[in-house]
Amino acid sequence: MVTKLIVVTWLSSMMLQWAPPERRVSYIPEAKEEVSVAQKRYQIIAEQFLDVAMKDSSPRLFGGKQGRLRTAVMMAGIALYESGFRRDVHLGQGKFSRGDGGRSWCLLQMNIGASTVPTADPILSTWKGPDLVGEANTWRCATAGLHMMARSMRACSHLPLKDRLSVYTSGKCRQDEYKAVNRYSFGVSQFERHKPTFTDEEVMELWSQRQMLRTEGREQILRSLPSLMRRIICRLRIFSARSHSYLFTPRQREHGCLFGHLDFHPLR
Repeated sequence: MVTKLIVVTWLSSMMLQWAPPERRVSYIPEAKEEVSVAQKRYQIIAEQFLDVAMKDSSPRLFGGKQGRLRTAVMMAGIALYESGFRRDVHLGQGKFSRGDGGRSWCLLQMNIGASTVPTADPILSTWKGPDLVGEANTWRCATAGLHMMARSMRACSHLPLKDRLSVYTSGKCRQDEYKAVNRYSFGVSQFERHKPTFTDEEVMELWSQRQMLRTEGREQILRSLPSLMRRIICRLRIFSARSHSYLFTPRQREHGCLFGHLDFHPLR
């Protein structure tokens, strides 16, 4: 039987093989951490990358019965090349946490500078670099990164598959662009080497059950609170969800929060 732990461990074990924390020697203070802490952080990264890749509304880089699982491995492989899963890059701490002269952000080192994520998505397009760093924002880094990878694959669809990440890696569609070729080849080969027995459908079912339990739990907690307390909590949640506020009128948002109809983190 497939469980969430099995799926997350499948991806995190690859990451631990690629960049073993016990072998990392760093002279960057913000990058230093205990091996046990790094292992837990890798687990969080793997879970969040899978959360994003397995979401039905997320783009995927590959087709087939395991296309989303392949996508998750590709995302992790690109993160390895871009950041090595370093603590300082993940958390956005220190002067060495951003590459390209300080223009590239988070584990996937998206080169957006002070601008927002370049996408037509109305929510993602409000995110800036600081919104993508930190453990709690790993899912945002993964979401924005996947959208930019898919954008690159579409823009370079006239090129062979191995070259289609070149917009992501260099800003232009280029044949035999070595960064794109290396990252694509690594992701494909690692998936084949660690190919799982489970499929996208099985894993997505696991994730949908988890989301259902999470939503039901929120509703039960809200309904158990006094009316005034529910109102205060909802107003705080509405205020913190500023990037989603344009979707509903204030009255609709408050009513939805009070009665459990709205989720203010629709991408998670």
